[in-house]
Amino acid sequence: MTGAATWHRVAGLDELPEGRVKTVVAGGRALALSHHEGRYGALDNRCPHQGGPLGEGSIEKGWLRCPWHGYDYDPLTGAPPPPSPSCAGRTAAGSPTAATWTPPSPERWPTPAPPWWRSS
Repeated sequence: MTGAATWHRVAGLDELPEGRVKTVVAGGRALALSHHEGRYGALDNRCPHQGGPLGEGSIEKGWLRCPWHGYDYDPLTGAPPPPSPSCAGRTAAGSPTAATWTPPSPERWPTPAPPWWRSS
């Protein structure tokens, strides 16, 4: 590891109501910040299907729905409903505070992703 990760504050804990999603920017990258079941998720803001803005989507029946074509993803991990192979890139999630501070360069991780993010 070359050093500690740089984290960016993107929202306060009270800024995003339960069951909502919004676009935030960290380190020059747009992220879709979600609040679902008491946890936060930060995903790449581009839908893997055709690049739709996931931060403008909605959480419906437990899934983050892309506003362009209705593709669904887990709002915390970016995993699609089975059996779809596409996965929205995920950054930090897994605790009540993790996604209010996000890393500078999100990466695509296999599902399930760890509840933390560290640069190398």
